[in-house]
Amino acid sequence: MKLPEQLAATLNRHGYWIEYRSLTYVRGWPHPSSKPWQLTWEGNHIASFATLEAAERNFRGRAGC
Repeated sequence: MKLPEQLAATLNRHGYWIEYRSLTYVRGWPHPSSKPWQLTWEGNHIASFATLEAAERNFRGRAGC
């Protein structure tokens, strides 16, 4: 899933990145607490989120956007 170009550019400028990772599966079923969106900073994992919107809100708070 691609992020809007403007958000991607802002993320890169601040050293952040949001990406989609596959869900965590337990015995073949998605785990209820799976949070496939990862927020990283300069390659270091910061947090996981269930939705892109939650990840964006967290990024904007950190970067002052």
